[in-house]
Amino acid sequence: MDYKAIIAEHNNTSRLEDRQRLRLRRFLMALASYFIGTLMIGLLVWLGYLTPQHYLFFIGLMVFINILFFVLFKTGLNLHFSDPSLTSLQILASTILTIQISYMATGGRGMLLLLYLTSHIFGVFRLTFRQFLLLDAFTIVAYAFMLSLLVQNRPEAIDLKLELLHWGALSITLPSFALLGAYLNRLRERLRERNNRLNQALEKIQELAVTDELTSLPNRRSIMEQLSKEWERSKRNGSHFCIALLDLDLFKEINDTYGHLAGDAVLKEFSSIVTTELRSPDSIGRYGGEEFLLIMPDTQITEAQKVAERIRERIARHEFVDIAPGVTIQVSIGLTEHDDQPIQELIKRADLALYQSKKSGRNRVSVHSSADV
Repeated sequence: MDYKAIIAEHNNTSRLEDRQRLRLRRFLMALASYFIGTLMIGLLVWLGYLTPQHYLFFIGLMVFINILFFVLFKTGLNLHFSDPSLTSLQILASTILTIQISYMATGGRGMLLLLYLTSHIFGVFRLTFRQFLLLDAFTIVAYAFMLSLLVQNRPEAIDLKLELLHWGALSITLPSFALLGAYLNRLRERLRERNNRLNQALEKIQELAVTDELTSLPNRRSIMEQLSKEWERSKRNGSHFCIALLDLDLFKEINDTYGHLAGDAVLKEFSSIVTTELRSPDSIGRYGGEEFLLIMPDTQITEAQKVAERIRERIARHEFVDIAPGVTIQVSIGLTEHDDQPIQELIKRADLALYQSKKSGRNRVSVHSSADV
């Protein structure tokens, strides 16, 4: 079981969920700006610059577009876009809606300029300088195209000098958002780099808190927490589980003969071998020194013995060739089954069984049952 991979996957999933929640909150903020736009366009209806039919058309189209964006965020389909926040698309949709209303209105278009600025504000913290300029260019060209259609089709509904003044103000103001956005983006990238370094440091701390640095197995604290959870689960539903203490025989001789670095290498290789012999629900951690604690959930003692024997045999026939040709090591195992006893009593029984294995000549599996009490 690759505990580092499990921790990394958990952290990545958590960060992805946090980013999705943030994107949804930003979308809801943008939705609030549509409400403001609805009120402003309602003023045009009240003043007689826009018909109620056109206003209802705007409301319907606005609702449809925002439902579409909401579905994209809630289903996760937004993650398939190059920009999962869909910021550019949301600004583009808002701009097109405003252009349509501006064309339908018979006056009061100067007030609608505020809607272009409002929609662009949401891109300041997200879009790059190039993306901003492209949106600005689209808005400016679209506004000019809308004016040309008004001149051709409804010249009586337009004050050309005033509208050109509006267009010029829009052309000057929007690029300033691009400059501001570029500056804020640089700040955001620096902050992101610092946050990434901080997250990496936190992940390392979390990993060290639950993982033995040498063997990459759960450390004593972590494996004991897993044992407590299994004990609680067994207490709730009456399930069986077994534990085993594994201790490398004559490990001190490895350190004395080949050095402590060789001893560390043996512990790492032993941990790797044992991990491959475990069943999917089993877990093992470094209990201390050359001693390891194995937890076997939903397991009767007879099945646990088979697992323990398989581990013992695999270790006994393995050669640690990286240290020296012919170097082998053996493991003694003490096994016991949970029988409603407290955790410390359970550990004590496994320890007594381990002592029996050592006393009986090492390289064997001994079982301590309730009958031995």
